[in-house]
Formats: sequence, structure tokens, C-alpha cells
Amino acid sequence: MEIKNIKNNNKGLNYYKTDEFATIDIRQYFNYENNKENFIKSLLLRNYLLKTNKKYKTHKQIIDKSRELYGLKVIISNYNFGIKSIICFELKMVNPRIIEENYFNDALNFYKDIMLKPNFIDNKLDKKIFNQIKKELIDRERNNIKNPSILSERLYYKNVLPNSIINNQIITDINEFENIVNNINDNDIIDFYNKLMESYISSLAFGNLLDEEIKLIENSFNFSPINFDYKYDKKEKVSKEDIEIISKETSQSNIYFTYEIKNFKKENRYLYEVLMTMLNNSNGPIYNTYRTKLGIMYSGYAITLYKQGVIYIKVDIDKNNKDKAINGLKEIFDILNNKKELKKLLEFAKEKTKEISISNSENLTASINEMEDYIFKLDFSTDEKLKLTNKLTIEDIIKQIENLEYKGTYFYKGDKDEK
Repeated sequence: MEIKNIKNNNKGLNYYKTDEFATIDIRQYFNYENNKENFIKSLLLRNYLLKTNKKYKTHKQIIDKSRELYGLKVIISNYNFGIKSIICFELKMVNPRIIEENYFNDALNFYKDIMLKPNFIDNKLDKKIFNQIKKELIDRERNNIKNPSILSERLYYKNVLPNSIINNQIITDINEFENIVNNINDNDIIDFYNKLMESYISSLAFGNLLDEEIKLIENSFNFSPINFDYKYDKKEKVSKEDIEIISKETSQSNIYFTYEIKNFKKENRYLYEVLMTMLNNSNGPIYNTYRTKLGIMYSGYAITLYKQGVIYIKVDIDKNNKDKAINGLKEIFDILNNKKELKKLLEFAKEKTKEISISNSENLTASINEMEDYIFKLDFSTDEKLKLTNKLTIEDIIKQIENLEYKGTYFYKGDKDEK
């Protein structure tokens, strides 16, 4: 993928012209300071911008105009790249070459109305809409916290990675959350928006674009880029305790096994992706140990938190099978230390990586994600990753396994009385 940049650096408009897809994707990225209150402000702002602006005052008017423009989508996403918090404005539209002549301009203007012309009349928000989105946000989080799978995961981060910035973006106490939401006022949202617009990072445009359309995108979003340092990684402090949380609200239980990566390097991300593929395949150590041999797993998987230097294995089990799950962990690593088994797993992972590489080249989302990785200097390209993966040996995998330091067990025990 040959990505071009108008200003010859990642902070200008990055674009890739292709006629392989029927979609045009345009994105602008902004940075904000990561803390819990700012995260909540970002959620309120996102919902407000998607429901009203100076031209289209109501959500219905926005929906109707979107349908008129062949169902285009404006998306506002909030996510982390490690220690950096990002808000992304995104326009997804149909390829203008197959639509009427003025479609591109009309779609871009609609997008600009949402991003650049918020409904802040006399430094006030629309009271009815603002109160509505506050209520919707509180109700959504109240329902999330009632979901045992979501709550268990959030409590894992809170207890096992207590200092992680991830905790700024998860809610475990609905009363605290409701109090913060209700105390945020019009000025807080307007100030947050203004600071956000002054914290522009970069843009991308992807699809069957004409030169004059690329120029129009550049001129439409003529922000001044901030001095963004592209540093995302922060080694997390991991709790060394075994933690057990008992819930009387659910019968669902799960157990997490946490490992710290001692030789934590972002350049090794591809290697841990390979290790996760080895662990998570349907004939891999987790499935074979916990489902086939021990018969105690409902579902399970391993995840690497790349920018925090942590790996965990999560297994959904019955509350009475905690000890069996702990004992099964040794069998998983016995498999990983068996060179014959490890060779088969590595061969599978290499073939899977190759399949994903081919699939990604034909996939819109994967192609745009690769552009995003390029802009934020996050990862190797798909081709580079495939070459590095093909060079891996079982000795490389063993070396990385030896650099995993076991930290402890987190057990969420669902102890609801089913009678």
C-alpha cells in the first residue's frame, strides 16, 4: 500500500487512491488529555454532535439527510493508542463515481456541519437534547454494569492493573458515574470541544478519489497539527496478589491468569500476535486443555495488552472448577515447552497469518486500519509482518515464553442462588 501525504509528514492529509472498494472513507484525528472526566465529556460531546448542529437541529433531520445522501454514515469514535486518547471523526460514503454529480460536495458539507458547526447557540447547548443524552448514557452504563461479563472484565483491570489509564475509560461504580455526568454543564462541553479542535493530529482519505476531491478535503479541514510525539507504551504495574471477587447477582464465573512481559518491546508486537494465534486456535493449548481434556471451559482465550506489556488468559468456568483451572495452566505451558507440539502450533500460526494477510488485502476495514497504523506509527505493515512471522523459529517462541512472569489469579465467582 503506497500511502501519499500532501505535507510529506504523517500530520498532513494521508490518502490512498483505489477503485477496489465502493466506499470512500475520510477521517480526522484529535488528541485529548486522558482522565475519567474528560472521557465522559467526550462521550457526551459525541452523542450531542450526532443529534444536533446549527443546520440540522434535530436527530430526525440528521437521519433524514443521511438517508437522502444514500445512507452515508458519520461516526465519532473514542479510543486509546496506549497512553494517548484519540477522538476520530469519520465519514463513510458511497463511491461518488456511481452517484449523481454533486454527491461528493453534498456529503462533505454534511460531514462538516456535524463536525465544525455544533449547536452551541449563545454558548448554550440545547437543554432538552443535552439532558436526554445524559440520561441515555447513564442508562447504558447501568445496563453494562449489570452484565456480569462486562463487569468482571472491568473489575479485572481495576484490581490487577490499578494504575492503568484503561481505568479512566471503564465504569464500575454507577453512582460515581452518574454524579460526574450530572455535574458536567454546557460550558464544560463547549470548552472540551474547543480544546479538541485545537488538538488536531492528522487526517486520512481512502477510496476512489479524484485529485480535486483530495484537494477539497485538505482545504475543508485546514487544522494546525499539534506536536504529537507518537509515544504510546507504558509498562503497567501489575498486582501480584491472587484476587477473588464474589457476586451474588450472577451464576457466571471466570478466571484470569496474568503474565507480565519482562522484555517488553513494541517491536515484538507481531511475535505476540503469533503467540496468541497459537494459543487461541480451536486445536490449541487452551481449548485442548480446558475443554477437551478437563471439560471445564465454556469459552476461553488469551489476549496481549501490547502497550501495557501484559498477557492474560481468561477462561469461563463453573464456580466449583477454580482449582482445576489453576492446575490446567501448567498443562498449557507444558504443551508450549514441547518442541514437537510447538512446531505444529507455529506452522499453523504462520499459515493463519498468511491467510489473514491475503484476506486483509481484499478487506476495506483492514486496509484502512493499515493506513491508521501508518499514520500513528503503530505497527509493521501487513507485508512486513508476514515476512517477520515467516522467519520465526520455535526457539524464538520459547525465548518469549521464558520472558513471561506469572503475576497471579483473578477469579470472578458467580455465587447467585439458583433455587
